[in-house]
Parts: sequence; structure tokens; C-alpha cells
Amino acid sequence: MSRTSGEPSRRPRASLKSTTTSASCSIALLDRKDIDAVVIATPDHWHAIPTILACQAAKDVYCEKPLTHRIVEGRAVVAAAEKYKRVTQMGNLIHAGENYHRVVEIVRSGILGTISKTRVWMAADRGGLGKPADCDPPAGCDYEFWLGPAPSRAFNPNRFTFNWRWFWDYGGGLLTDFCCHIVDLVHWAMDVDAPRTVAASGGRLALVDNCETPDTLEVAYEYEKNGQNFLLVWSHTDANTHGLEGLGLGIMFQGTEATLVANYDTYKLLPEKGRALHEPPKTLPRSVGHHREWLNAIKSRAQCSCNFAYGHRLSSVGHLGNIALRTGEKLKWDAAAERITNHPEANTHRLVPIRHPGQELGQATDLPGRAGERRPSESRTAPRPQGFPSRHRRHWPSAHRHRHRRRPGPGLPGQERFVSFREPGQ
Repeated sequence: MSRTSGEPSRRPRASLKSTTTSASCSIALLDRKDIDAVVIATPDHWHAIPTILACQAAKDVYCEKPLTHRIVEGRAVVAAAEKYKRVTQMGNLIHAGENYHRVVEIVRSGILGTISKTRVWMAADRGGLGKPADCDPPAGCDYEFWLGPAPSRAFNPNRFTFNWRWFWDYGGGLLTDFCCHIVDLVHWAMDVDAPRTVAASGGRLALVDNCETPDTLEVAYEYEKNGQNFLLVWSHTDANTHGLEGLGLGIMFQGTEATLVANYDTYKLLPEKGRALHEPPKTLPRSVGHHREWLNAIKSRAQCSCNFAYGHRLSSVGHLGNIALRTGEKLKWDAAAERITNHPEANTHRLVPIRHPGQELGQATDLPGRAGERRPSESRTAPRPQGFPSRHRRHWPSAHRHRHRRRPGPGLPGQERFVSFREPGQ
């Protein structure tokens, strides 16, 4: 297909030897008994596979935000962590800071009154990346392995290193990149887990380049807590530095008695006219530090503040906003079932792509998909990309050649894996 259309395109056949070597090295690391824990700091589309493999290998895991690239992957990661009893932490350093703790105490004290609207925003002038031509990968880059579960595409400089996050194949743009940082404070302070509905509007409206995720976006989420409804509004622009309340990044709680405006490090209270406010005492235990919390928990087996269950719920908020944008519909979300209830086609965006991660390393057996569901452009019989090592089982390390079979998945009711393999020892 055309390389300028944004559709998958042919690329030169990669070295089977180099890709297989990368996979073998990754598996070998997890087999080492002198490694107790791992940190996953890959692009988003590579979060789920090594995380689940690490859980299966009895390693504790720290994974950068967002937890996964798809909602269903997140549920599978949580299930694996619980199944193998791992200590987990999603990378969200701001959560451990004094300022966030203090804002949570103030909001929960009730001095703001009834809170009907919350806002989070980001404003920056990032500039467009241009439209470089496709080219060969850099020397020494195992591009097949870098793509992993993502669709087969020609190498383009803008899709690589930091800027991969502006392409749907690998990331979710600014929304999934920063949702876990700034929506975190709303979820924590308001004590909620998931929105009931979500609607979005925006696009790549200002920047001139070949990127895909929106540079301008508004997302409206509706929440309910103890019979009281409130809104969360996400706003961002990548083409203008003017935010709200003089802040390029901020979080706002608007109540009947007062408004609280915060960023990572500071907060201010703005009482309604004639209202007097008295800040509440400190009540929350403070964190020893986001990384130290995880390291201590590896020894104590305590649960971390941003464990994978918490991280999955938070990451899903960003994913839902992007799904609403891409479908152009107001979506209703069943948080218990983790399904969109009013738009069946929108649920396909929750799933892992046809180039399924379980096929890449041969033992990520805890990755679910819903039987019969595919992206609209993909079919059940779509051919595998040429030259990918999972088509050549003889090249896998002998210890990891497990007979291919279809097995029930551990995910949502009615789910099963597209493709799965036996775990070692089975």
C-alpha cells in the first residue's frame, strides 16, 4: 500500500537471525535466578509482553506509564500480576509527592463544597516534525524486534525514538502520555475508578507533519460517586503555550464553596465571594518515594500505591478518550465488564492487533483477546508478515518451543486468546 496513506506498507525482509537473537536474549534474562525484579521502559506497544513474561518468570515488575497500549492488554497484565503474586508499580512519580497528598486531603475534607467539575490541561508549543521520507533503519537497529506486536510498516524517522508516541501503532499521543500524571490527582482525590461516559473532539489541526495523534483535543468524561455526578474535562494543545490560570499544565477542582488549582508542585485555593476557608490537617501517610516504595515492597511484599490494578484503571481513561475521538461518538463505559456498551465497533480499539504478542516470544500465554473480534480492516485469515520469527519455530530457543494450541483466556467473560502457547514446564 501507499507509504503516504498511513496504511501498512511493505518493507525489506529483516534478518531472521537478528530478530530471533533479540527475543532469545530477552527470554534468557528472565531465566536468570540472580534477577529479582525488572523495569519495563519500552515504547507503549511493548509494555504488555515483557511485563507478563516477567510475572510468569516470578519477577516483580515496575512498568512505565501508561501501563499498556490497549485496554485488554492492561486487564491481562493485572491478571498476570495477581496470578503470579508479583509486587508491581506503574511509573507515576508525581503520585508520591507532597503536593498531591496535600491536595487529596483538602478535596476529601469537603471544604470545596460540592464539586461538579474538574479540569486537567496541558499547553505547549512543540512544533511540527515535518514529513521525512521512509528510509532504512539506523545501523544496529533490530527494527523487526522494535516493531514487535505493531503492524508491519516501513521505517520512518518520525516513528522512532521519542516521537513514536505520536503514532497510533505505538502510543496514544499526549492523552495517554500524561493522563496518568494529571488525571491521577482527580481519581485519587475524588475516589473514583472510571468514567460512565466519554466524548471527544479534536485532531491534528495545527502542526504540519506525518504524525497521527491529535495536537488539539477536548475530552469530556462523566463520573458518578455516591449518587453525585461530576465532569472531568481534559484539554490540550501542542501549538500554543497559553493554558488556564497562568499554568501550562494544571488540575482544577470547582466546588460550590471554593476552587482549587494545582500543578505538580503547588496549589492555591480560590474561595467563592464571602466564603472563609480553613485548611484541614494532614491525614494521609506520606510516601518514601515512588521508586523506593517499590523496592521496599519487593522485600515486604506490600502493595504499592500505583500497583498495576490502579495503573490499569488510570491508563484506561486515556485510552477511552482516544477511542471516543476515533469513533466520533459519545461512549458509555461498563467499568466492571470493561466494555463499551453502546458502540460494538468501538470495542475493537480495546484489543491487541492481529500481529499478536503471544506469537512473538512464544510464551506470553496470559494475553487475552475477544473471540471473533478484529479491527475492521483485518481478517481472521490475514497472512503473517514475511520474515517474522514466529513463523519459523525451529529458530526459537529449544527450551521455549511449545506446541501451539488454543486455550481459554483469563480475561473478561467470553474471552479467549487469539493465539497462545504453553508455559515452560507444561
